Amino acid sequence: VMAFFFSELADLVVYTPMRKKWPAWAIMASGLVGSMVDSAIFLSLAFGSIEFIFGQVLGKFWMSLAVALLIGYLHSRRAKPTASALKPYLREFLSDRRVVDLNPIFWQTLLNLVILPRRSPKSAARYAQVWMKEGAPLKVYTDRIADKLRQRLREKAVDADVFVGMRYGNPSQVEVFKAIHNEHGFDRVLVLPLYPQYSSSTTASVSDAVSKAMQQMKSHPKVRFIRDYHTHPLYIKALADQIREHWAKVGPLGEKDRLMLSFHGMPVRYCREGDPYPKQVRATADLLIKELGADPTK
Repeated sequence: VMAFFFSELADLVVYTPMRKKWPAWAIMASGLVGSMVDSAIFLSLAFGSIEFIFGQVLGKFWMSLAVALLIGYLHSRRAKPTASALKPYLREFLSDRRVVDLNPIFWQTLLNLVILPRRSPKSAARYAQVWMKEGAPLKVYTDRIADKLRQRLREKAVDADVFVGMRYGNPSQVEVFKAIHNEHGFDRVLVLPLYPQYSSSTTASVSDAVSKAMQQMKSHPKVRFIRDYHTHPLYIKALADQIREHWAKVGPLGEKDRLMLSFHGMPVRYCREGDPYPKQVRATADLLIKELGADPTK
C-alpha cells in the first residue's frame, strides 16, 4: 500500500502540474513511461523484497522528473519557428483554394517540390526575429484580445464566452467551432473573423471553415457571421489612437515626413472578379485620414 501511495504521489508532485501546458503527444509519452514503471512496481510487489519495492518507487520519482524535464525541453524546441515546424502550416495555408486558385495538380506539384523546401527555412528565419517567449506573436496577441473581451463581457454581465480558433495551424477553427457546441454546449455562436476588410482569401475562407465544421456535426448551433467592420467608428478611432500615441512619442509629421498606410496585397485578377477588398481598404484609409485631421497629400 505504501509503495503505491508513494508511486501516485510522484505522479501528483511531478506530472500533474506540468501536464497542464503539455501537448497531446507529450501527455501520451509521459503516460507510457509511467505505465512501464508501474509494471515494474507490480512485479516487485509480487516477487521482490521491501528494499527493491521502495527502490522502484524512488526510481519512478526520479524517472518522472527526468521525463518531465525532457518533454518540457522538447516541447519548447517544437514551439520555435523551425523550417520543419513551419512547413505544415505553410502547406495548409497555400493549399487553401481561396488563397491560390490555380490548377490543383500544377499548384500542388510546384508547392511541394519547389516552394515549401525553399520558403520554409526563409520564413522560419523571419519568424524567429519576431518570436516571443509565449510563442507566435499572432497567437499571443489574439489570446490577449480574447482575454480582454472575455473580461469586458463579464463586467457587463453578458452570459457568453470567447474562443480562439486559427484558420491555419492550431487551435484549428474547425475543431474549436465543433467544441463550442458539442463540448461546451453553446447553442448560439457569433463568428468574428479578425479581418476588418472582407476578402475572398481571408473572410470567405473562415466561412468555409465554419461550413466544414458544421458538415461534421450532427447538431448545429445558430450561427451569425460578422462580414467586415472596415468603416466602424470604433475601429477607425482605434487606428487613429495608435497613430496619435506614436506621434506623441516622436513628434507630429514634419514638412518632409509622410504617413504610410500598408495593407495586404492581392492578385489584380481577384479584384476584377469582384473581390471588394481594394475598395474597403480605400474606405478605411479615407476615414482614418479624416479622423486624424491629416493632410491627405501627406
